[in-house]
Amino acid sequence: MRVQVFDLTPDDGQPAAYQLGTTITEMRADIASSSGLPTQGIQHTVSDNLPYTLQLNAYGLETTVYTGAGLSDAGFTYVMPSRPVEASAFRLEMLQVTPVILAPHSLLVVDGMANRTTSDLHPYDFIYLRLNGELAGLSTTDFWICCEAPPGTLARPFQFAYANTGSTPMTLSMMLNTMTEVTLAVPEPSGWAMLLAGLVLLAVAGGRGTKRALGRIGKAAGIVALCGNAGIAAAQSAADPFVIGRLSNVALTVVDIAPDDGITAAYHINEESVGLSNAVWWLQGEVRKDVTPPVGTPAQSQLDFMAWQTSIATNGARGDAVSSIVWDAETPLESSFYYSISNSYDYAANITLRPGTALVLSGTLFQQYVPRGMHPYDLVQSFFTAEMNNEYGASHFSSTPAKYGPDTIQEWNQTFDFTLAITNPDPIDAAIGLRLHLYSGMIPRLPLLPVPEPASYAMLLAGLGVLCRYRPKRAGATAG
Repeated sequence: MRVQVFDLTPDDGQPAAYQLGTTITEMRADIASSSGLPTQGIQHTVSDNLPYTLQLNAYGLETTVYTGAGLSDAGFTYVMPSRPVEASAFRLEMLQVTPVILAPHSLLVVDGMANRTTSDLHPYDFIYLRLNGELAGLSTTDFWICCEAPPGTLARPFQFAYANTGSTPMTLSMMLNTMTEVTLAVPEPSGWAMLLAGLVLLAVAGGRGTKRALGRIGKAAGIVALCGNAGIAAAQSAADPFVIGRLSNVALTVVDIAPDDGITAAYHINEESVGLSNAVWWLQGEVRKDVTPPVGTPAQSQLDFMAWQTSIATNGARGDAVSSIVWDAETPLESSFYYSISNSYDYAANITLRPGTALVLSGTLFQQYVPRGMHPYDLVQSFFTAEMNNEYGASHFSSTPAKYGPDTIQEWNQTFDFTLAITNPDPIDAAIGLRLHLYSGMIPRLPLLPVPEPASYAMLLAGLGVLCRYRPKRAGATAG
């Protein structure tokens, strides 16, 4: 595996750099018996890239998990000397974690080769292999290979990247995970029959009532995402609780990670789409408003219903949006049943990325929630996700501050920059998908309960004092 660094701002006088920490490798092997005997397992932890071999032979299987002296020089082998074997399944896994310090304005690119060779597999054997790179908190970059039959040899290059667009060093965690899992037992026909019978019984026992209940639960749980940009249109008083999400400064930049290939680093957006949505849902119905403005056109969607004023707007720039939900404290709810109020902004694009190019997405996210008397068992959530994907994997970012239960009376207010990157390691153009999703939501389950002012507490204490001073004497009491 190779680790490289590229300068995102070559003219700022600060060189791109990274520093690798001590690598920790965890290895594990498990073999299960087909005759009810205990599962045999063994594990070991290695630090600082020291070579080690872990072997487990049981129930007719010979397995090995190993790590070499180089970064990500690791793997496993298994041999079934004869058939049938006494094992019913086995799992081999290697997890390698390396801390990384990435300098400001640096792009870290990790690449290598994933190999898998199998032969003489039972037709129902299952092989799964995954390489995953997770870098910096809420941002992740993934690469994976999932292989099933037929047997054979597969060699595939992998590449993932992370960009630090900030002005201070960033601590990352680079994780590579390789795993194979094989099930040797095949269910008998009677086993499939029992499974189908069980599914039929569940369907009959559930009935329509269960379906309706599950539908309601699923719909209520769907309050989870919101996007935003342009100004907030909903008016609010000093006593109204509100939640806001704002997405701004969204930009795409390219870095040439193969400067000697003779191909200019570039990308091209083939098609784009934008969607704005407002919704209020409750047990008796739903009110919804959806707008799909032309890309690059300022637009706003506003929905005022009962006690809520919802607004989602964009100024037309890619990814720039603002969302707000305001709960009018002076408007009573019609019932104590829960409601679901949400706003969302969605941006999608299909992109062509040239060979040897890294595409970096960056932007700024602002999320704020002020309770101002909300009931302590209400749910409030602000949700933002960004994703770029290709045929090898995906790069993700997510931020989901949520308040539920007693925490609902606590506010949040946060602003931070986000970034993610994806590369094209192939010698031909690659298709890249880009998705941005901003969402805000409230689920008030009970009418708004105001938070008493300090003066109100003082009046309450004074009233209690007067009651205690003039409380009637108990019957039968005698004067002393």
